[in-house]
Amino acid sequence: MCGVSLARDITERNRTDEALRRSESYLAEAQRLSHTGTIVFTATGPVYWSEESYRLWGLDPLQGLPDLDTVLQRIHPDDRDRVRKQVFEALHQRGKYEIEFRMVLPEGTVKHLESVGHSLLSSAG
Repeated sequence: MCGVSLARDITERNRTDEALRRSESYLAEAQRLSHTGTIVFTATGPVYWSEESYRLWGLDPLQGLPDLDTVLQRIHPDDRDRVRKQVFEALHQRGKYEIEFRMVLPEGTVKHLESVGHSLLSSAG
């Protein structure tokens, strides 16, 4: 009886895992098509970058999560202080922000981006 129950639990978990993989695949494709990326970070730094975020920022996901300095260096020098100020203000006030800015890739390509973000509090605050 335990063997049957175990097999059933594994089957259900496999179905759940497959549904999650399919959902993640759909999200990644939607982000690619809409040129929209997702970045999650805490006060100590980034914890997640979607594949599309790496592509938009011209970064290699195999290099790991980029640090704040790497990200700031990609923002156009004329926009950098304003972006930093607006993002940090929104985070400290636990609010939302919408910022338009330019990014400069290493080869000189300039991209115009809009960043929309909001704060979420963890259970620890």
